[in-house]
Amino acid sequence: LVAQGKYASNKILVDFANFTSTYVNLDNFERYFSKSNFDIEIENLKGNILSLEAMNMLLNSVYFEGEYKNNVLKLNDFKADIFNGRITGTLLTNLKTQKTTADVVLKEINVRHLTNAVKELKELSIAASGKLSALIKADSVGYDFENVLKTMSGYVKFNINDSELSQFAKLERFLQAGNILSQSILKLTLNSTISTITKQNTGDFKTIEGTVKINGSNADIQYIKTQGS
Repeated sequence: LVAQGKYASNKILVDFANFTSTYVNLDNFERYFSKSNFDIEIENLKGNILSLEAMNMLLNSVYFEGEYKNNVLKLNDFKADIFNGRITGTLLTNLKTQKTTADVVLKEINVRHLTNAVKELKELSIAASGKLSALIKADSVGYDFENVLKTMSGYVKFNINDSELSQFAKLERFLQAGNILSQSILKLTLNSTISTITKQNTGDFKTIEGTVKINGSNADIQYIKTQGS
């Protein structure tokens, strides 16, 4: 860490700080700042981190620019490699209240690696594989995925290329819903239909795109479109 500043009015005022590290665990870093008794302001903050661990994810080649004032870390320029893809954008987080506002872009994230690393996403994911690109604008509270998913509000625009639908999203899964199969007239015909479409592997697709509005634990799919393989 290279920094320059002064101490005045019971506050450490830092004109600039250049932070460099080979590895940072964000959970430990956040706990240190949230419990610190020092009142610190950093006017110009730059950082380079070789590996950053957060929420069971490992980000590589992390770069950021921003500032830290009144317990709020504002990153105006954030970049990192993650799951064979890239994340860029802006982040604003209050280390005391743990409220975060994110405006980020994901580019060609490996879906299989992402869902294998984050169990909370595995059950929610539409796709089982492929490359994910997305625009995310959302607020959330907390620094673990369970709390983030429960408190998130905002929207996500996404597209996934050359992939396969996850088991819960396949057409045959919907046709097997209890309220459909309970209709005796439809049951015999649907059993035959399900057998036919399963053999055709309806889960493969060339691209899927959509927009999802999120409010807490509720997700409203406003638009979704798929193109077969």
